[in-house]
Amino acid sequence: YWVLEMHVDGFRFDLASILTRAS
Repeated sequence: YWVLEMHVDGFRFDLASILTRAS
């Protein structure tokens, strides 16, 4: 369970990082 949640968190974090970098 925690693995799935962590994966989702990591995905969101990566997406935000990419968006911030693109800005």
